[in-house]
Parts: sequence; C-alpha cells; structure tokens
Amino acid sequence: MKKLSIVGMTALLTAIAAIGCGDDDSDNPGQSTAGKNAGGETGESGSSTGGKNAGGKNAGGKSSGGSATVDGGSDNSPAAGAGGADVGASCTDVYAERPEGRKEIPHDDEGNITTDHLTSDTIWTLAGRWFVKPGHTLTIDPCTLIEATGKPNAGALFVPQDAKIHAVGTPNAPIVFTTESHEFEDGAPWGGLMLLGKAPVARLNDTPGYTRTFEGYNDPRTTFGMEDPADFDAEDSSGEVQYVRIEFGGDIIVGDKEINGMTFCGVGSGTTIDHVMVKDQADDCFEFFGGTVNVSHLICQNSGDDMFDTDLGYRGNMQFLFGRNLIEGTSGDPNGFEWDGNQDFLPSPDDETSRPQVSNVTLCGLNDAGVATSNGAVIRRSISEGTSILNTIFTGFDNGLDLRNAVGTNEAPFVSITNSLFFGQLKSDGQSATDDDTSPADAGSKDLKGDSGFIENDYLNDAANAVTLGGDAPEGFDCYAETPVAPTEPVEGATPGSGFDESAEFVGAGDFSADGWESGSWIEWK
Repeated sequence: MKKLSIVGMTALLTAIAAIGCGDDDSDNPGQSTAGKNAGGETGESGSSTGGKNAGGKNAGGKSSGGSATVDGGSDNSPAAGAGGADVGASCTDVYAERPEGRKEIPHDDEGNITTDHLTSDTIWTLAGRWFVKPGHTLTIDPCTLIEATGKPNAGALFVPQDAKIHAVGTPNAPIVFTTESHEFEDGAPWGGLMLLGKAPVARLNDTPGYTRTFEGYNDPRTTFGMEDPADFDAEDSSGEVQYVRIEFGGDIIVGDKEINGMTFCGVGSGTTIDHVMVKDQADDCFEFFGGTVNVSHLICQNSGDDMFDTDLGYRGNMQFLFGRNLIEGTSGDPNGFEWDGNQDFLPSPDDETSRPQVSNVTLCGLNDAGVATSNGAVIRRSISEGTSILNTIFTGFDNGLDLRNAVGTNEAPFVSITNSLFFGQLKSDGQSATDDDTSPADAGSKDLKGDSGFIENDYLNDAANAVTLGGDAPEGFDCYAETPVAPTEPVEGATPGSGFDESAEFVGAGDFSADGWESGSWIEWK
C-alpha cells in the first residue's frame, strides 16, 4: 500500500460508456481507448494526474445505489455462488422513498457501534472510524445504502476480532457503501471496510508475537493475529459479505498508509466472501494481510494502486476475479496481482510465507502509456512453494510478469503459472525489461529486485505450463467495453483443484452476461 497523490482529481469522466465497444450502447461506439482523456496536468511527485483522471477513482458520475431482492446462498469456498442466482425484483421503490430518511449509524463516544442492525428503510451515514463491538454481529439488510463522509471525519467500518458482519445482499438487492455525493470526493475520500481476525499472520520480525495493528493505527481494536501462534484459528469467522459494492474510498489512516476498498487482516476461512465490487478506489481494491479466507466473484474497477494485493503470510484460494483500469492511478507501480510473502521479515520461515492460489481471473491494465510502470503480476518476498495462478488472462499492462525475492529457480519454481494467456501488453507480454536477473534473491532487502537468475520468459514458454505468451486476444473478447465481453467461445483451460469450483475449465473470469456475474445490479460499471 502506497501513498498516492490526490491532487488534480476534480475532473470526472462523465461516462465510461463513451469508451466502450462490443455491446456498448453509447453515442461513441468503436474501439475502446481505455479511458483516455487528453489534456493532463502535473500533480504531486511529477505524476500526470489530469490526462486520464488520476487515481483510478472517478469513473463517471454518481452511483445509483443499487436495486433489490432475493435470497442467494453461499458457503465459504470460492465455488459458492458461481451461477444460477435468481435476480429477483427491483428495489426501485426502496431507493425512491425511504420512510425513515437519513440517520447516522448509532455509536458511542469511542466509535463503538451501538446497534446490531442496519435496515434498508434508512440511508445510514458513516461519519468516522467506527467499530462493531466484540461479541456482536452487525446485520445489514439487502438494499441498504451507507453513505460515508470524507475528511475531517472520514468514515470507515472496522469489524474487529470477536465481532462479525452479516452484510448479505442479493443480485438485485446489493448493499452499497459510497460517499454522500455518490462520487469520489477529491482530496477527502472516506475509508473502506476492514475485517480483522485470528487466523495465522506472519511476524513483523524475528521477535516473539504474531499480532499486528491495521497499518500501524494505534488503536487496540485494530489488532489482528494472535500473540501465541498456538492460538491461531485458521477457520475463524468474521461473518459474511455477499453482493456488496464499495466505491470512492481510500482515506489516509496513518502517515502515508491508505485504506483499501476491502481489507482482510488475519481473516479465517470460516468467513464467507463473494460477489463484492470495489470501484474507483484511491489505493488497492482488495488487500489480504495474512489469514486463510477464501473468496470468489470479486471485481476491481479503477484501482489507484493494486487490484489484488497479498502480504503477511496469506494462504487462501481466490476464484472468479475481474480487474480493469480505465483511468490512470497515481501509484508508481500499479499491478494486477501484487503478492508478497512477508516483506517485513526477509527471509521468512517457511510457515510464515504466503501461498495464494487463484483460478479463473481476468486482469486488464490501463492499456495506455501512463507515467507508472504496471505489471500483470508481481510475485516476490518470501512466497511459499505451491503459490499458483491457473486459467488467467493478463492484458493491457506494461509488462506481464515479474518474479523476484526468493521465488525459487527455473528448475524448481515456488510459483506455478499454467493454462493462462499473456497478450496485448504495452512493453513485454512476459518478463519486464527492467527485471534484475543478476542480484541475489535473498539479500534481505524488501526493495531488492533481484531473482538470482529466474528467467520469467523461459518459464512461461515451457510447453508443460500451457501458457500462451503473445498473440491476439481471443475472438470477441473486450474487457474495456462498458460491460466486459467474454470470448465468443470459452478458451479451454485446466480443471481447478480442490477447494475451487472444479467445473470452471476455462481461461478467464467467465461470462459477465451469465448468471452469477452480471445478473442483477450489484455491479455498476459506470
């Protein structure tokens, strides 16, 4: 997570539809231009912040807040909710007329929330960093709209250890976290949603104790992990979050540490997370600090920094992920995947490394020459053997892949990348031209880019991995259309392993026009 310049972000893209093609019904059909908007200006740190609407945050106007209703069940595996959902009736009447008007979420002087239930008949205001009480579950009804304030009292919702959230919308009855204006509030964004649990977390260094606080925030309620690793609970539950949209966030919490759209801190596999969209975010869309939570059907649109970021020993499964940037962020290295094992403690003991595993992903970079250098995936800093990427599309980044800092060797890699497509990058479909193959990987510096001679292109070109490096996009594919368009015919992939939806034997995130994805209003592309 990095501090981002937020100067010059007052210009809004009035309609993302104008850049689309394929099924786009805009007044400007044709080839997508990936959010180009000529006439940039220079902001902090010399970054271009005007030309493409910097920060990855302002995607064209106001959120509708969603619409409404039916039950959709899930379990805690990525296979949950993969398709066949009944989208139900519209919630238009709920949004048009809320009999209870607007209320501030009840809380005490310390920011502890004093209600266990947020109903859809009220617009709820989140006007500070507020916490669900331990021993309590905050239930949020389908169709509920939560409007957060920006600075000086930027809203943020924390679900601490021993507390839970039950935010379960439905395809047409999403729960929406947004701003009061339903736009990105330039220079004063609200925060995001943070879950904090008791699942395994890597240490800060080689001293005893396996607890952290959220991004150095000096509040014991933001503690995650456990002092004694014998007390870790890999199956810990922070509750359920399903059919939720989180938009226009990214408050700076301590120093240069910004809040992500949705953050998982030591969250256990007993937690259910699926069908969550984060859009127009000042920092990362989703970040995982340790933990074992499994997730599916996550969407990132316009991340200021990374789309899907892992650190501190995260070991979980992710399936059906989609990310795209239509406008330029202000991070120096916005990546699709940015996977760290434990950048604070190098080299880490084997049981404190990260082992993320993903399948069925589509990641689409800015597809334009921005001021930053983007990578489809950066994997580094004490990653564990077994880390894997399967059935994934990477396109539109500067470079496809950069592996570094103790990721194994070409002969014995810790990372498996198979049955995936790398095409349409701006500089290199595979290995970055700035990749350092000469420096050692284990020198102990988190900033070192050396990989002890790991040649990414040699790995990707190994026929045994069934990776396509370069070439054209699959027929019909357009991830920059107003509603992303899947390939005309599914690209054959491999069978995902245990813990995944094993029926998803295709490459990419899937078809957004099919049930389970674009069935309902939980997604809002504009």
